[in-house]
Amino acid sequence: MITALQEDTARYLKKAMMSFFIFKKYVELGQPADFLDDQLELLKKTSHGEISTSPAALCNAAAVLVSGQQEADCVKQYFPSARTMNSPFGFSMPSVSADPELFCNTYDVKDFVLCTGRLETRKNQLMLLRALEHDDITVVFLGGGVSYQPEYVNLCKRYKRKGRTIFLDRLDEAMLASAYNAAKVHCLPSWYELPGLVTIEALAYGCPVVQSCWGTIKEYCGDYLISCEPDDYKSIREAVICGMSKGREENGREHIRHFTWEKSADKVIQTYRFALQNGNNCSEPERSSLSHPADKYSRCNREGGQACRTTKVHRSTGCI
Repeated sequence: MITALQEDTARYLKKAMMSFFIFKKYVELGQPADFLDDQLELLKKTSHGEISTSPAALCNAAAVLVSGQQEADCVKQYFPSARTMNSPFGFSMPSVSADPELFCNTYDVKDFVLCTGRLETRKNQLMLLRALEHDDITVVFLGGGVSYQPEYVNLCKRYKRKGRTIFLDRLDEAMLASAYNAAKVHCLPSWYELPGLVTIEALAYGCPVVQSCWGTIKEYCGDYLISCEPDDYKSIREAVICGMSKGREENGREHIRHFTWEKSADKVIQTYRFALQNGNNCSEPERSSLSHPADKYSRCNREGGQACRTTKVHRSTGCI
């Protein structure tokens, strides 16, 4: 039995890599006004890549645990014989109730957009910075003090915008709770998330939440999610502005509290029992045309960079 965490890499990975190179050039050129929009329009039209996964594992598991129906659909699209079992994630219920003024006074902020998570291509923070580039709105990034992509972190910190941009590392529990309580909206513009636990945590504190609809988060937050398209900065901006206009999500807070780790563990135990009673899913490994997943990732990275380098832009800015 395995937990798949099967992202639809065919849908997003090439676009994500391409976006990194586009923003890298944009920042290096000094953020010229006539450069970015054409590039991002081409980004939206970029064709899908290929799925990256372990075919042998998915096809031979007695059960494949998925975080939601969208993930199950992704697995089934490529491996119809896989036996998927929906096992929603849980989250740790807030154990402290902090005054929002603690965070606001400590960092001298108010009416801000909060974005929690590592700064990296997949989480798409540069698109959020572009979305709010010309707005006098403070954006606070909580990066957790861990980075696997220092170049992306550097680009985010170099990105110029009208409002303040604050970068913070790991906070203690009380300060994190205060940040969630103080934020006008929490935005996670990731290319893909399964499901996006920081969004769930933010909603548990009553904070309005924005996240890309690419992934399973809608199945958790329901109508309390303000969704956006990760390849469209205008969509992200509209969602953030909508979220900032809302009050605290008290009903959303109660809704999301049903997703506990206790319920998640019970589902895993039920699935193990099912697997023990029914045996393996396949008697023989299912054949697949996919090569090694790492090869697919490297190829997608190369294709994303090459797509950018060969894209024509205005003569004043040259070519990527």
